[in-house]
Amino acid sequence: MDNPQFSNRVNITLDLLNSYSQELSVTISWKPSSLYQEFIFPVWTPGSYKIRDHVQHLYGLALSQSNKFIELNRVETNSWSANIDNLQTLSMTYKLKCSQYTVRTSYLDSEIASLCLPSVMMLINECRKYSHALTIIAPHDWNIYIPLEKLENLYLADNYDELVDSPLIAGNIIAKNYIVNNFQQKLLCIGSLPQGWPDHLVNDISLICESECRLFKGGPPSRDNYLLVIQMLEGGYGGLEHSNGSVLQYNWRLLSN
Repeated sequence: MDNPQFSNRVNITLDLLNSYSQELSVTISWKPSSLYQEFIFPVWTPGSYKIRDHVQHLYGLALSQSNKFIELNRVETNSWSANIDNLQTLSMTYKLKCSQYTVRTSYLDSEIASLCLPSVMMLINECRKYSHALTIIAPHDWNIYIPLEKLENLYLADNYDELVDSPLIAGNIIAKNYIVNNFQQKLLCIGSLPQGWPDHLVNDISLICESECRLFKGGPPSRDNYLLVIQMLEGGYGGLEHSNGSVLQYNWRLLSN
C-alpha cells in the first residue's frame, strides 16, 4: 500500500447525508501531471458483462482549481476532457441519483446505502494506477462496510480498479463474523424474513467455505478481508462476485416455498 501522504493519490469523499432524497454527493481531488485531463464514467461493472448506462444518473458535474471553475468538454456520452493552465490540485464534484436496488447499480435511502462503485466513481484517466483514498460521510448511527484496508477514517485502494471492485454497504446494520481456516470474515444479512434468518446460517457458510478451501488446497485468498452480503427482497434476484466480496439478492417469498 502506498504511503497515505504520497502525492500521487486520488482523494474521494462520498457524502451520504442526503440519503432521504436518494442523492449521493461525490468530491474527487488530485494533483494532475498533465495540462490535458480526461475523465470517464464507467459503462461496465466488474463481473457483470453488459454495457451499463450509469452516467444517466449523474448531474451537476463541475471541475475547479484554486476556486476557479474550469470548462469541461463532453467528448462522448460518458467522457469529458479539460485543458488546464497549471498543475495545481484539481477538484471535481457531482451528484448521483441512487434509486436502483440491484447488485450492479447503486441505491440509497434513509435506512441503507448499497453502492456498486463503478456506478459511482469517475475515472480520472491519468490516475488509474494511483492509490485512491476514500472518505465516507454517513449518518452518525450508520455502520460502514467495504472490503478495503482502513487507516483512521480513510479506506485505501492501491488503484482505481481495486476501488471499484469493492462493494460498499452502509446503514444501521450489524455484521456477523464467521471463520474460514482461522481467518475472520464478515456477513451482512439485510432484509426481514417472516420466518427469521436461519440460526445455522453463519455456521453453514463457514463449513461451505472451508470445504472449498480444502478442495482448492489453500486458504481464502482474501484472508481476513472478505465481505459477503445477502439482501432479501420482496422481489428481485441477482449476484455479483468481487475480488474481496460478494453481493447476493434473492426473493424471500421464493426461498420460503
